[in-house]
Amino acid sequence: MSRMYALRVLYLALAVMLLTAHASAIGASPIRQLTSSTATNVRPSWSPDGKSIAFQSNRDGPYHIYVMNTDGSNLRQLTNGDNDDRHPNWSPDGKTIAVDTGSEIKREIALIDVASKNRTQITKLGMTAQFPSFNPNGQTIAFFLYNLGTMNLWTVGKDGGNPAPVTKDLATEANNQCTFACHAARWSPNGNEIAFSDGDNARVMLMASLTSGSATPISPPDEKSHFPVFLADGRLVYVTETVTAIQSYTDLWIVDPNNLSTARVDLAQNIQAQGPFELNKDGTELLFFSPRTGNFEIYSVTLDAAGKAALAEKSQVSTGFGITRTPTAPASSVLPFQITPELVVLGVLALMDRPRAHGLDLPEAARGVAVKVLFKTERTPAVSKDLTALGGPPAGTPARKGVAWFELQLHEGPPDDTTWEGGGQTIAYWRENFARLRNPNPWTVNAPGVDGVAPAVIPDEVIRALPDDARISLLWTFIPTELATTS
Repeated sequence: MSRMYALRVLYLALAVMLLTAHASAIGASPIRQLTSSTATNVRPSWSPDGKSIAFQSNRDGPYHIYVMNTDGSNLRQLTNGDNDDRHPNWSPDGKTIAVDTGSEIKREIALIDVASKNRTQITKLGMTAQFPSFNPNGQTIAFFLYNLGTMNLWTVGKDGGNPAPVTKDLATEANNQCTFACHAARWSPNGNEIAFSDGDNARVMLMASLTSGSATPISPPDEKSHFPVFLADGRLVYVTETVTAIQSYTDLWIVDPNNLSTARVDLAQNIQAQGPFELNKDGTELLFFSPRTGNFEIYSVTLDAAGKAALAEKSQVSTGFGITRTPTAPASSVLPFQITPELVVLGVLALMDRPRAHGLDLPEAARGVAVKVLFKTERTPAVSKDLTALGGPPAGTPARKGVAWFELQLHEGPPDDTTWEGGGQTIAYWRENFARLRNPNPWTVNAPGVDGVAPAVIPDEVIRALPDDARISLLWTFIPTELATTS
């Protein structure tokens, strides 16, 4: 056997191993992918009978509402046209879905008849109404309303009557709180209580009387807890989120709101996905949306031992070359795996007339992160400061002259939670922690560690064009003069 032939056999064998690893990783996971498209598919919602799932998708332009079976089959489009419809919530009888509709500035609450697809707008407040939530009696709908720097919880009748605030100054820009609602308020099964997040999105609040205007925190003060969901037996599930520069994970907790002296119980821990999560009535099935395959899709998982273990695993597969990839099953492919740069390289090498003399020379693209630069400033002369605290040179290193610039990067590929740059953070995260989208001033980002550079002002239209679940990084770069180029 010639050396060339032997190498070709080796390359092909390695390629087959990679294909097997990808296909096995997909088929073996307890996590079931329910949607598959090039669009963003988010905000799943269980139907009352547990047989259907409504969600929003921008696969034909604006966000519209779609409904599918719980296994992803029988997909049908419920809304269309120029309306931007988001955050579906089923009525108790399953005949109607409430949505918020409009623009990024003004949104109203509308009801969609599931059978006829007819729409009825029930609010005309001229503000930003979001995240409708049906009371179990089917006659009242809770929602969040933003106006002039303040967000509050409101209710309105199913017929559009008696719109009124429930809270007073729940979140205000004056207090530097998050005035951008991230999840619907949730009613208890008997309709007498309602749970929601506080103005800092840090604690879960429970209001026993909609007329009292007072709410009681039911989660610890030293955590970031939100996204409450009631189970059919009256217990409440909420999310505690941990986000640092190097890792992020979430925990699911169950608490009895009528007996807060009893310790909370963990439902699932160390979940490698951010909320919100949707649970069926008994808390055995979980829905979530995630970019784990490089695109925001909807997934379901049974919360048994295998399902919980799968949620705690990073959704990546080792290629054997020190590179990890997220397995995908794209709708446009007939293959049950993702064609990665490693597979392409191995395939090319197997067909080459001459083998590489220095082994596998993978391109840099195979190691990089898929990002798209949405906004970039011009290079500006700058002087570095002490960057020791940011992981820079040792203390006492002389200041250096150079150039600095800012980039707003959109992460298009699979998230890599092991690095800040690899995963990015969602628009919703940045809105919560660093800016108020509806502040009349555009986003302004200061340059850390350098002098002489004006803050970068990100055009407001750039941010508004991105969905809440888009992952971005805000990146300042400084290069010493001796290393800078004109590129």
